[in-house]
Amino acid sequence: MRHRKTALLPAIAALALSAASAAAQTAFDPAGLPETRGTVRQYTLTPRGDIDGLILTDGTEVKAPPHLSVQLAFAVRPGDASPSTD
Repeated sequence: MRHRKTALLPAIAALALSAASAAAQTAFDPAGLPETRGTVRQYTLTPRGDIDGLILTDGTEVKAPPHLSVQLAFAVRPGDASPSTD
């Protein structure tokens, strides 16, 4: 039985390394996200009062994870407009 366990260790290590390598190759690419432009009308809030998104003046809702509530409040304010592409 001891021989079987030691024979499996290299195989398990190889699987772990290949999984880690695959994860590193599939890094998140924000360029694949849609681009939304407009003027911020208001924040959307969670029941706890955390900011979890924005509503634009045209009614478009943009969602964000609640753990980014503080960063979103500092980066974007109601009345802010996206820069023009001219």
